[in-house]
This record gives sequence, C-alpha cells and structure tokens, in this order.
Amino acid sequence: MTRINVTAFRADHAGQTPRRPPVPKELKDVAAAHAAKHPEDLEDKGYTGVSFFEKGSVKNVQSYAADLKDAGNAIAVAKNASLYQVGFSYHAAKPKEAWIMDAPKDGKLQLQVVITPSWHANAWDSPKPSDPADDAPQAVWDAYDKAFEKYDASCEASATKFALTNTYNVSVTYPDGTVDKQSFAVNGREPEWASASPTVEIDLKKHKGDIVVRGWADGSAGADGYASARVTVLHNP
Repeated sequence: MTRINVTAFRADHAGQTPRRPPVPKELKDVAAAHAAKHPEDLEDKGYTGVSFFEKGSVKNVQSYAADLKDAGNAIAVAKNASLYQVGFSYHAAKPKEAWIMDAPKDGKLQLQVVITPSWHANAWDSPKPSDPADDAPQAVWDAYDKAFEKYDASCEASATKFALTNTYNVSVTYPDGTVDKQSFAVNGREPEWASASPTVEIDLKKHKGDIVVRGWADGSAGADGYASARVTVLHNP
C-alpha cells in the first residue's frame, strides 16, 4: 500500500509536541481493502482520509470543524486518549472507523463529539444551480454566478439559524446493543459553528467489541442519513 497521509489534530503543548504514534496496521488494512473495491474511483467512492486526534485536542478540532461549511458533521475526540480515524466519502455511505492508541489505565474513556450545523439545508427557493458546460456562452455563466450567489447566501442564512438554535444528540451503542443517549443545545447567544458535546464516559473494560458513536441535530436526517460524517465505529477489541 502507498504511504498514508495523516491529518493530525494536536492538543496545545507548552513544550515540545510529542511524536505521533505509528498508524495502526488495522487502519491500513481497512483503507487498502476499501480502495481495492473501487480502483476506478479513488477520488470518490474509493477515497479514504486518515486523521489523528491527539488526546485533549477538542478545541483545535472545533476550530477546524467550524470552517467545514458542509452538511452537519460529528467528530469523536477523547480527552484522555488519542484516536486514529479513517473516513470515507459521502457516496461510499460508510461510517468512519477509529482506533484507540493509548487507552486510559482505568479504562474509562472520556469522549466528546464535535457537531456542526448544516450548510446544505438551504431555503427551497434557492436550489444549488448546475454547473454550465465549459464552452457555455458567457451569458449562461453570468446567470450561473448570480444563481450560485443566491444559493450561497441562502445556505449561510439557514446555517446561521441552525448555529443559533440547534439541539444536538449524541448516542453510544455498545456491542451488547444497549444505547446511551444525551442531548444538548447551542448557547443561542451567538452563532455556534462547531459545538462540543458534554463528556461521555465509556467503560472500555466493560464494553469489548465495536462501539458505535453517533451525533446529529434535531430535525436533520439523523446520523445514519450521512453516516460517513456522523457515525464512528470505535474498535475496542
């Protein structure tokens, strides 16, 4: 397999930044197997993106997520452990997968989920215009530019409303099928472009196997409506 590029999210360090641990073999195997299924479309269906979330990096993850301007995302970050994650494209419709690199000694993982408002649920009177052909007349391109400006303004207006009013949900489904769920609201005083959930404690010693973490906003299509951005399978063998 070719060298994996990693996007690293670091905690703030007073001194030297610790060395990032090696990418786990299990992640490499998952990425390689996924790409092998779609060799003709590695930019979309066969795409894999690898991230490293250092323990305590939630603030930097929030800063990153606030600039996404995507449909609502949900990113799992731990306070007391680092995570490696592999993600897939929207069209792959496949949840993210994550591995714990330095589990806390007591087994109590302190997890937060960073969730963003949707920028794609724009007003129905401003649908996203289709791209003109490259050789379309200038008048067609001018009309497209005006339509896109209207669409973009509509997206921002609806996203701002959501950033002021959203209620978010976080659920954790354990290997035995039991589910923990909590909800929280944005502060409502100013647009909140990326919100960190209250801490969710997961007992890693008790819950062995795959733990599924979901995050979504009330009124959205739910976590599984955009699984590649809102669902994370946390491997805990």
